This record gives sequence, structure tokens and C-alpha cells, in this order.
Amino acid sequence: MSQYILDTNHLRAYEYLQPKLMAKVMAIGMSQIAITGITVEEQAQGWLKAIRSASQAPLARRAEKFGWAYGGLRMSVQMVNRFEILDFSGTSYERFLEFRRQGIRISTHDLQIAAIAIDVGGVVVTQNLRDFEQVPGLRVENWL
Repeated sequence: MSQYILDTNHLRAYEYLQPKLMAKVMAIGMSQIAITGITVEEQAQGWLKAIRSASQAPLARRAEKFGWAYGGLRMSVQMVNRFEILDFSGTSYERFLEFRRQGIRISTHDLQIAAIAIDVGGVVVTQNLRDFEQVPGLRVENWL
């Protein structure tokens, strides 16, 4: 059985309980679904940016902005901990470099996710089929 690896857009859909995605998750089972450390990094970067932005908000709105940003970070951490988190290992890094040498032109994070997925024999679940389909040997699906 394949391991399914949610990329960032599908993780966001999971966060918002998107019905079509949730039906697929329930049918497959959480034990077959993972995310990568790259996706965790992207989630964290977004919330850390919001926290930095809150410190620059007008004083009258700063408490509200901080509450929203730190609350979002907390909920994001709780959500990602529901999944197995796959590492960007040395092997994944070497595969990533090989893809770059081959001239595959997709975002760094997407190419890192692709390298991890190939290393573990997983299927990337993404809306971004156009980019991920450029990676030789990578299996992709869109559940949205």
C-alpha cells in the first residue's frame, strides 16, 4: 500500500475540513497519510511572518494581532502532529541535487517534497500537478 504525502495546499484543505479531501482521508486512513518536514517549515514560516507583522501593527490592534498569530501557530503545530512527518534526509538531498542538475524547474520546496516522496515510495497529493508531473518517477494525485 502506498503512503500518501500531503503537500501544503492539501494540508491547508485538511485544516479547513474540505469535504472531498476529508472523505478521501477517511477512506484511506490516517496511518497511510504523511506530510514532510518541508511542509511543516512552510506552515511555520507563514505563522512566524504573521507574528513579526503583529509586532508592527498599530498599538491599538497589536494584542489582537498577536493573539491571532500565536493562536494560529499553536493550532498549526497541533495539526501537523496528527501526521507522520517525513524527513528531508541526506538521501533526499542528494536526489534533490540530481533533479536540479537535470534542469527540473519547479520551486525548491516542491522539488524537496518530490525527492522525499520518491525516497519513501510515496504519492504526492497536490493541486499543483503541472509542476510535480515534471519530476521523473514521481507519482501524484489531486484529491480536491
